[in-house]
Amino acid sequence: MSVRFQEGLLKSDFFFIKGRKGTHRLLLPFWIAKIQGIEHLLVLSFENKTLYEKEIDKLEFLLDPTDMHYIQRSRYLTLKKSAEELKKKYGYELLLEEFKSIIEQFKPQMVVLYLFDLFFKVEDSEEIESFVSALFELGQQKSVKLIIVCDEENEYKRLLFGQIENYVDCQLHLIPQERQTLIEVESCLLPLERTQYRFGIENKNILLDSAEVEEGGAKQRILLLSENEYIVRFHRYIVGSEKEFSLIVAKDIAQIFEELLLHPDSLIYFEKEQRSDFEICALSKKYDLNILLFLNKRFVRKEDQIQALERGCAEVLPLDFNFEEYIATFQKDHRNFFYAQKISNLPDRKITTKEEFREAVALLLEKRIFFTLIKTNWRLDKQKLELLRSKDLHFQNESEVSIVVINVRKIHIEPILKKLHIDPKEATILEALEIEPQHMERFV
Repeated sequence: MSVRFQEGLLKSDFFFIKGRKGTHRLLLPFWIAKIQGIEHLLVLSFENKTLYEKEIDKLEFLLDPTDMHYIQRSRYLTLKKSAEELKKKYGYELLLEEFKSIIEQFKPQMVVLYLFDLFFKVEDSEEIESFVSALFELGQQKSVKLIIVCDEENEYKRLLFGQIENYVDCQLHLIPQERQTLIEVESCLLPLERTQYRFGIENKNILLDSAEVEEGGAKQRILLLSENEYIVRFHRYIVGSEKEFSLIVAKDIAQIFEELLLHPDSLIYFEKEQRSDFEICALSKKYDLNILLFLNKRFVRKEDQIQALERGCAEVLPLDFNFEEYIATFQKDHRNFFYAQKISNLPDRKITTKEEFREAVALLLEKRIFFTLIKTNWRLDKQKLELLRSKDLHFQNESEVSIVVINVRKIHIEPILKKLHIDPKEATILEALEIEPQHMERFV
């Protein structure tokens, strides 16, 4: 039996919130604490004091005084030194002891670890598992609820995020939109009525609404099950924030059958075994839904394709799928040409400065347009740059050249590199999924 979002939150003790920078990312932990009736809340911010207080000041401008009073009377601590200095001086064990003494001193009912991921680097992999485990054990021992807030996921944070996910009761992914934030419930202790909610501030009041129904009718519900992280991240990027769709990422086959009772429109299924028996395709006729089947193979044999289609799958695709072919298939099967519309609405740009190039890339990320970025210190003559398509972007100065190739996956970029005479060993190549908008200057 499913429950309302607030009921699911009330039954949870350990939360994991991840998402890009924005006021709602900071507001949500306070809102959760308030509906849980937390009187003694402590925020440990891994962001420096100036930046944290700046974010709080933004909330004061936006919120009703009653809600703001709750936030202001909560205690907070920020790092006096950089995370690197603290780790070098004390090590993880002593830092854990410091957390313990802070909890004993302030006696909070709930602790928010804000931007917890800033404390770690990829080279800390050996310590991450034991540190995260000890942190949650400490929460249980002291009867303290925990909310861990992190920035958007990337390949460097997978180990940290994977460890956190092992312990939490409720996991939320925040996707910023124009005026509100889409909350995607990735997991919860209790099954919820919905998996997506809109969260925001309107007329100084905090609002939470179901995101299942929009103007123009019900969203198309897309169920995704994949142990391949790339497939999940890819679909979150392409359709996760589109108003026409509700993307539900299932954790296992059991959740698939629970969700099927809610009549999704389509199922995207990644076959983890290299040899498929195509049994999943039979669900198509039983539940009247489109099934897009990804095979764990570099290409699809003709006999596999025929067998999958005969069993009921709408499409069967390889792991090395071509982006433009796939998006065309997806739009056709869902009878919605949302992506083609976004591409046609892209402005024509004449880029003359690096700042203009960054603004153009930021727009692509905001609109969730898929691309691959090539960055190299090779200079290209005008004749080679003219080989790029009209929607592709480029910027070149005395020291570097940056090129954005729209609708092409990184694994298919080699022919373009050859055409431009760029040595892949001397280039940085990134997909849109790997570029964090708030840290774009690192890449672009």
